Amino acid sequence: MGTVISIRLGDGAAPHDDARLAAARNAVVEVFRGWNERFSLHREGSELSRVNRGELRLTQAGPELRNC
Repeated sequence: MGTVISIRLGDGAAPHDDARLAAARNAVVEVFRGWNERFSLHREGSELSRVNRGELRLTQAGPELRNC
């Protein structure tokens, strides 16, 4: 998607808590991967591409797309 994000761990995290940082990073990557699969106009089968081509009505799309 070409975006930049920052991850901020809570105050309870140790300065070099690599395991928590890796887990947080992996969770964020999975969230963005899911959004990219659903909402990318560059993926032919994505929900947004299907709406854009008229194959799927916006009213038939998932709530995340309808309400954004």
